[in-house]
Amino acid sequence: MQQAEPQMETTRKKTVKPGIFSSPVKRFLAAWRKHPQYKIIALIIGLGLWIFQTFAGTEILVERTFQNVSVSIIGQDTLRSNGFIIRNDFSSEPILVTIRVKVPWHNLNTIKDSDYAMRINLTDLNNAVGEQSVAITPVIANNPLGIVTEVYPPAVSVTVEQYTNSGSIPITAVIEGSSNPTLWYDPNRVIVSPDSVIVSGPLSLVSRVRRAEVVIQASDLSETRTHDTKSAPIALYDEYGEPIVSNQLRISSSSVTIRSAEVTLDVYPKKTVAVDTSMAVVGTPAAGYVIKSVGTMPRTITIAGSREVIDRISTIFAESPHDVSGKSAGGITESLRLRISADLQYSSHTQVVFTALIEADTRERTFKNVPIETEGLSASLSAAIEPAQMNVTLNGNYFDVEALRDDGVSLYVNAAELAEGTYELDVLCHADNVRQLTYKLPQPQVKVTITKR
Repeated sequence: MQQAEPQMETTRKKTVKPGIFSSPVKRFLAAWRKHPQYKIIALIIGLGLWIFQTFAGTEILVERTFQNVSVSIIGQDTLRSNGFIIRNDFSSEPILVTIRVKVPWHNLNTIKDSDYAMRINLTDLNNAVGEQSVAITPVIANNPLGIVTEVYPPAVSVTVEQYTNSGSIPITAVIEGSSNPTLWYDPNRVIVSPDSVIVSGPLSLVSRVRRAEVVIQASDLSETRTHDTKSAPIALYDEYGEPIVSNQLRISSSSVTIRSAEVTLDVYPKKTVAVDTSMAVVGTPAAGYVIKSVGTMPRTITIAGSREVIDRISTIFAESPHDVSGKSAGGITESLRLRISADLQYSSHTQVVFTALIEADTRERTFKNVPIETEGLSASLSAAIEPAQMNVTLNGNYFDVEALRDDGVSLYVNAAELAEGTYELDVLCHADNVRQLTYKLPQPQVKVTITKR
């Protein structure tokens, strides 16, 4: 049997002619249909190309606002040269504004308020006193970092006054506070440099200035330098002693602006010395009188000078003593000039009040064998005193003692309320009309025996 041969199936391939749709394009279209996100990417790319084409050559600007932007002031010198000045003190109260700026978008994150300088120009003011308004403008009108489109407030109000100069005002040096107790300076020989100033500024302030002062603290004076110089700020005062303080006032000397002055003074060591009264009187008072006391007011004085000079001075004497020859009781008060060395720089006193008191002298006189009596003894009793008499030395007023007679002196013991017996009693003395009486006895007591009569 003859086997039949297998029938082969023939597949006919379809031939595609080459054209615009080549294999890569076909694959892209297939991917496009399979992945729709590619459509979104294509849309974004197209939009970007459109924006670039539309705004090519044009910069995108974004608006920003800055607050508390400081404002500078120009033209003040020009205004002053024209004889005017603004009364507003913008140094203590600066001008701050809010600005709105159009900023290139690529500078948006780096731009800051300090990139925009604002100012007022005082040359724009009218040369007249009173209230005026001056515009606040950018220093750079077309700032490449951004254009200022709005300023708030757009202007500031200022008060214009006449600018004037004072006449020459002397500077007074004031030494203030407690000084070193071992130092002295002469306030009348203080040198201030410069010794005067001229004050310039608004008429309303300059017209009030009456004096200028520099204040030096006494505690700051040198203990080692004889010639001491200190610098201190200049202060201005009105007629009532109130300080005038303003940044708009200019203090000058020889056309140079200054703020302080130098004070030069001589400083010397000082010490306290006593006024010596040992040679303050000469002569002898009248007979029976004596100088009871001598003194001065004050008793001490303060001197100052070089260390070498004051170290050799321990006391100060009167230039000419007071003569008391023949003077009797009484007080003496008069001025005495002191002998002050010409080498001293200072003496607190050149004369003192001299006082002297002349009184009656005391006189000592002895009375011998003065009987000793009893006082206060009962009439029914009798007393025996041993010793019965005694010498006594009296001391008292010169004239009273001198005039005393023998019978004007008596000695006695006090026997009042004593009964019979033997006693040791004090001896007492009596002298007629003797002031300041004192007395001395050879023994203070005697033996007294009391018996009945």
